[in-house]
Amino acid sequence: MAHSHSERRLLRALKRTAAGVTCSTILALPAGGSAKAEPFSVRGFVTREAGVFVLDEPLYDGFLEDVLGALRPRFGGTGRTSGASGMDLSIGFGWTAVTASSTAWQAAMGDAAPDSVTPLLVAARKGLPGGFELGVQLAYASELDVVSPSLELRWAIVEGHRVFPDIGMRLDAGAVMGNPEATILHAGFDVIIGRSIPVQGLFTVGPYGGYAFRYGRTLERQVAAFDGAEAEPFQTVLPGQNLFLHHAVTGLRFESRPLAINLEAHLGTTQGLSLSLGSRF
Repeated sequence: MAHSHSERRLLRALKRTAAGVTCSTILALPAGGSAKAEPFSVRGFVTREAGVFVLDEPLYDGFLEDVLGALRPRFGGTGRTSGASGMDLSIGFGWTAVTASSTAWQAAMGDAAPDSVTPLLVAARKGLPGGFELGVQLAYASELDVVSPSLELRWAIVEGHRVFPDIGMRLDAGAVMGNPEATILHAGFDVIIGRSIPVQGLFTVGPYGGYAFRYGRTLERQVAAFDGAEAEPFQTVLPGQNLFLHHAVTGLRFESRPLAINLEAHLGTTQGLSLSLGSRF
């Protein structure tokens, strides 16, 4: 199919942009163009001032913190591991409140902004000798069409003691992926104190609470942006953003082996709940 002179110039500019960077995206399209619509977009946070494109970083960071807070891996227990030869599997759903009418969510999604983010949560943990436990978690948010896999290492400093409560800590790392305009690398540190209380030998009730810190970093992206009147795109770089999330975590675990039900809440940078059904064996 033949292209006009202006279309050929536009194609050459896009090829140069794509060849020059690993992470790239297009913030806007000229009239008559077409592209797959993403659930959320960076373009609502970018404005043009005096011939340059400016990113509203505080507003953008607030939106990304909501996303990362909704997809953060849950702790799901009192701090006790599944044992050196044990394994813990679970599946559940999360719920994190967001303000759809806020400036940040309107900039990202407009009228499609949800009132909450409800990710599907899947987790598997394998016990190791010495009170350690290796695990993986996966969160998928259909409202945003992004997924967040993570890998974690837990250490039960104290577990199953007759007097002292369970004390556990966790280190984890992962990424929020799926949207070409925003990828978030993240890592977290949690400290949890809890206690598994037997009830007439039938089941145990395990209340727990603690603190969770999470750091996120978006990938820097070079972008080609159009204002609708130019044949050539304006090329600029969206800087990587640093995100810091702090949460108080509280939860309750009901367990009657091999089945377990876990309810967990997080309060702080974001507020939400999760409910999961699992099996420890």
